[in-house]
Amino acid sequence: MNINAMKGTGSLEDPYLIENKEDFKTYFSAKSIDSHAKLMNDIVLNENVLDENYQLNEGTYEQWNSQCELHATFDGQNHSVSGLYMYTNSTSNYSKNHYWGLFTEIAEDGTVKNLTLKDTYLNCADTDPSRNHIGGICAHNSGTIENCHFDGYIFDKYIDEFDTNDRSYVGGICAKMTGGSISGCSAKGSLNGLNRTGGIIGFYEGTAPITNCTNYAHIYGKREAGGIVGATDMSNEVNINQCDNHGVVESDHNAGGVVAWAKASVSNCKNLGTVRGQDYTGGIAGYIYNAIDNCVNEGISKDITKCHNEGIVTGEDNIGGVAYSTEQISDCYNIGTVKATGGNIAGVCANVSSSTINAQIIHCYNNGTVSGNNHVAGIVGTASGTVTQCFNTGDITATDNNAAGIIAGNVSLKISFCYNTGTITGASNVCGLNAAGGAYKCYNLGQVIGEENVRPIAPDNTMQMNSSNCYYNKEKCILEKDYAGALTTEQILDIQHLMPLLDTDVWYMYEDQEDKAYYPNLRYYKGIIDGPVEKDITFDENGFCKEYKFIYQPAPITEDGVVEISNGGQLMWYMEKVNFDEQKSLSAVLLEDVTINADMDQFDFEKIVDTTYAITKVFYRWVPLGTIKNGLEWNHFSGTFDGQDHTINGLICNGLYLQQGKFIPGIHYPEIGFVGYLEEDGVIKNLKINNSYFQGNEKEQHQPIGALCAENHGLISRCSVDNTRIASGNLLGGICSQNYGTIKNSGTNKGCFIHDIDGILALAEIGGLVHTNHGTGILSECNSNGVINSKNGVGGIVYDNYGLLSYCKNFAEINATSNVGGICCNNNVTYEGTIGKLNHCVNFSSKLASERYSVAGVCCFNKNYNDIYAEIGNCNNLGFIEGKEIAGICWENNGMVKGCLNYGDLTSTEGPVGGIVSNNYRTVKTSLNHGNITSKKDYVGGIVGKCNSFFNDINISLCVNNGVIIGNKNVGGIVGFGDYVKETEKGSNVNNCINTSTIAGNDNVGGICGNSFITEKCFAYGPVKGLGTFVGCIIGHSYANGFLRHCYVNLDSCITKLDVIINPNNPIIDLPGVYDITYVKSSDAQGSGVKSSMGNLDFDNTWVAAENGYPTLKAFKNLEDGGFIEDVDKSESDADPVIENDGVLIYTNEGTAYVISPSAFSAYLYNINGLILKEVTITEGVNSISGLHRGVYFLGNRKFIIK
Repeated sequence: MNINAMKGTGSLEDPYLIENKEDFKTYFSAKSIDSHAKLMNDIVLNENVLDENYQLNEGTYEQWNSQCELHATFDGQNHSVSGLYMYTNSTSNYSKNHYWGLFTEIAEDGTVKNLTLKDTYLNCADTDPSRNHIGGICAHNSGTIENCHFDGYIFDKYIDEFDTNDRSYVGGICAKMTGGSISGCSAKGSLNGLNRTGGIIGFYEGTAPITNCTNYAHIYGKREAGGIVGATDMSNEVNINQCDNHGVVESDHNAGGVVAWAKASVSNCKNLGTVRGQDYTGGIAGYIYNAIDNCVNEGISKDITKCHNEGIVTGEDNIGGVAYSTEQISDCYNIGTVKATGGNIAGVCANVSSSTINAQIIHCYNNGTVSGNNHVAGIVGTASGTVTQCFNTGDITATDNNAAGIIAGNVSLKISFCYNTGTITGASNVCGLNAAGGAYKCYNLGQVIGEENVRPIAPDNTMQMNSSNCYYNKEKCILEKDYAGALTTEQILDIQHLMPLLDTDVWYMYEDQEDKAYYPNLRYYKGIIDGPVEKDITFDENGFCKEYKFIYQPAPITEDGVVEISNGGQLMWYMEKVNFDEQKSLSAVLLEDVTINADMDQFDFEKIVDTTYAITKVFYRWVPLGTIKNGLEWNHFSGTFDGQDHTINGLICNGLYLQQGKFIPGIHYPEIGFVGYLEEDGVIKNLKINNSYFQGNEKEQHQPIGALCAENHGLISRCSVDNTRIASGNLLGGICSQNYGTIKNSGTNKGCFIHDIDGILALAEIGGLVHTNHGTGILSECNSNGVINSKNGVGGIVYDNYGLLSYCKNFAEINATSNVGGICCNNNVTYEGTIGKLNHCVNFSSKLASERYSVAGVCCFNKNYNDIYAEIGNCNNLGFIEGKEIAGICWENNGMVKGCLNYGDLTSTEGPVGGIVSNNYRTVKTSLNHGNITSKKDYVGGIVGKCNSFFNDINISLCVNNGVIIGNKNVGGIVGFGDYVKETEKGSNVNNCINTSTIAGNDNVGGICGNSFITEKCFAYGPVKGLGTFVGCIIGHSYANGFLRHCYVNLDSCITKLDVIINPNNPIIDLPGVYDITYVKSSDAQGSGVKSSMGNLDFDNTWVAAENGYPTLKAFKNLEDGGFIEDVDKSESDADPVIENDGVLIYTNEGTAYVISPSAFSAYLYNINGLILKEVTITEGVNSISGLHRGVYFLGNRKFIIK
């Protein structure tokens, strides 16, 4: 038949169409084929050539005679050619033919695709075998082979002694490739070769990748046999990717499930078949070679990655479940049986080494049984580089010496981050992990059995390769004595105690199933492979494991991903889930009150800082949510924890790790609290913590600690801490250390004890609720109670405030060496100009004590920076204060104090002392002192004790003193000592102020100022008593260039010892700045007539004429009716007005408070001592609260007075 008789023209666009056997034979009759063709039907050359076992059936078959070279495209269109038969003997026509296959050669411009050969028989038994190239599709390929499949029998004559230069190759698809590519091909049947035999390719000299090929055939090679490739040329590097072997691969020498001998990178391959070799044998690769070019050692790194073996691998020496030898191997595993009679046997790779690079085996594991004579291991036999993050779970047996779970090796090597759970058996030098070197941060759970030199981890200090931070389960690995790192099952299962020592960047633990307890697992395998577990565990009614103390009951999770917690064990499980399972956003709700540690009174808290103190009772230790670093990032908490008004009892959180019943020094959590770090999206709400203990590391000077949260960037709302002890060296807050977010309606209650740690001096800075409220922080409607002790500074609510601090109350007892503020210690201004704002806060505590100095009912230091002032507004002190240098509101003011009231009596042994401010450098206005002040020393004032004007003019205005003021020298109803600095020409100005009470002292005593620079438009009607020369109803002493003007004295009530405004013997009486001083009788100082009798006062803007009383300041008019102080001098730039009553008005009359409200609300009614009298429900309109005695009351944050 003429080829031109076939349909088509043979062009690429119009190929020949092969429709039958005759067309097929005609197409293949040419020596060189350059015409394109398509197979239109299945072709049968011979029928029933092979039986089901691939044995030749009896019969006569037509011989395939083609000797063609393809330069075109042959597309089988997924059809088959069956019955291809080639056989030769010494008398056949093919006795000299060494190239066998459907095609003799596929040239560079040739392509064969979409073709299946089946029922194929190729037998070269009687020819010279040294040069036979036998392939199902072709003998040689330099072109492209795609989606071609072989099913049949190939045989090449064996000889007992073969030449090492022998060039006989057998491949199911191609015998030899010198170029081109091959992909998507497979082989079935039986392939038998002499030199290099592969299921797909016998010998490969090309560089293109071999991809997506599969072998199912039984392969035997005398020298090198591979499931995909027999061998590759050592002068070229090739990539073998995504190839699998399911067949049996056997060799008298080198065998590999994918490749026997190669200079290659093998990746994403697997072997599921049996591999048998004498030596250099691996489930994936036999020998991955390191090339030497041009007589210079320039070995190119070869690696095997993402491959695995599931088949049986057998041999004598140098046998690996995945490979015999390579320079790099990663992400590989063996789950098949590896069985050998010689040495250097491994579940993954027998040898990992290189002379030019750091050889490495990483992320590999063995789950198969491995046995041999000597040097037998689960992962690697010998290695000269890095072995890390690998594990073995298979049983390892050596009939002689050197058996180990990870590496048996003959080179001292330190492995890291590995574990073993398999049983290791040998005669001598038997180790759980490394038989030739040391280990770092590894552990062993498997039994180790041998006659001598048996160790749970590694040999003792082999060539300085001693082990560190390694542990073993002494209840599973039972030896004649305990070695270093011996732990019980309970100890090694304890996540929070073991994990930090192993390194949480690499390891993790988690529990997701109620019947299992998990050991540490490599983080790399998270979500892929579970670590080792203990099964069949049970839990008590509180969710704690009965078998192992530190395993906790998993809590249910809703469809919305919220954990529902009903007991203490589930809460501990949730904590470990968030911290150690990287569930930083995992939210939770409490369904019940829960208890972590019961019987807290049995725990010796005084010894908790002693690192030798052993825990004798069951002790569950809380790890703050969001404090564990996983990988490169901190696992900061960003979920929502809703207590739903339930209580957590018995939390213990200590800054030291606990290991084997002892605290370990030098290792600590970065933050201490229920939550360590709360991110911006994080929320803690409706939660109560009771009867708990939080303590920082006594060696750590900058460790944030707070019962609810160490560092808050989110929201804390409606939370409380009761009967809890909180201790630290520094940065301590009762509920939060560092606040950048919002905290509201939260606080500490009676029974809380907040204190520094003994032995830490000059470091203990404590905030009753928050240590530092940063510029973005908001702290509102919170209460502080309990006891606070410190060797340094304390703020009843906040130590350092840079943000907004409002509507908070302090009831706590404070004992410190110095620097105490009932609300905050420091009200600050940041370098960037962020102003600390402190307003509408009240101190109720009468127990504010300092050993040395600096005590204030509200704030110790109100600061400024570059003429930007911190502000204190509408804050009250209701507590009685005793100390050396004290103040009702602020001890040292460098900013603005306005709208503040002091109702507490002050008793001082030193000075200065002020009802509002002790040391004043800036502005005080619209403030009132109602407490009596007594001091044995100098500088005592009802509003300000002492002014310091060196850098700034000082203004004290719109202030009232109603308390009795007693001191020694420089004593005044408003200011004790008003100064003037000649060098800077700065001085103090006291104006529009009132004194109503008795002022007494020795010298420099005045009803308004003891010592004055400028005093004007003031009204004094309280008695003034003094023994010295400088005593007066308004001022005692003035500077020569000072002013005393436009002031008024009640002649009937303000009486000095000489009954005059200024002592006639006082030199200031003749000063030019003293003028317009007026006596006013009581009858002329009351009613509407005061506008004429006291005409120098501004009754339009500043003063108010009362109908039946003395004139008062407009700012205090509402106060007389039970309202708030009004800031009549506020400017548009004031961000926080002094008055803020939300539209609610309160009027009082004869023991009844009338509340007029635009809307309904509920609030607690407090007395001056902070005692809650009752909860009051206010409706819209007019409400009345009756039965009240004389005194000061608070309805929520609204103050009123019953007279």
